[in-house]
Amino acid sequence: MRHLMMTSLFLLAACDSSTPTATVVQPTQPLPPPATFAIQKNCIACHNATGNMVGPSWHAIADKYKNDAGAADRLTAKVLNGGTGSFGAVVMPPQSTKLTPDEARYMVDWVLKGAIN
Repeated sequence: MRHLMMTSLFLLAACDSSTPTATVVQPTQPLPPPATFAIQKNCIACHNATGNMVGPSWHAIADKYKNDAGAADRLTAKVLNGGTGSFGAVVMPPQSTKLTPDEARYMVDWVLKGAIN
């Protein structure tokens, strides 16, 4: 159990952005395929397509929000600003120092479509 907690803390630290919010994120242009972008932006430290890791799988996210017309906007905000409670107590750290709003929306749209290349 202690090893699991330490691993979780390590992965959360890898996802955490301790850079001040004044940092300007430079957009990645052109955007690579979403799966490649997820690797580049280190989303895979906490998520993958089918199995829960530190965070929920992309398929679980798509399934939970499949009939929710406002999900893309809310999830984009959650990716950028962080959040907790949708899939348990694990915190989604803010990614606003790693992703522009357009990049976050690009990833959210891909996840909501089932994270298929």
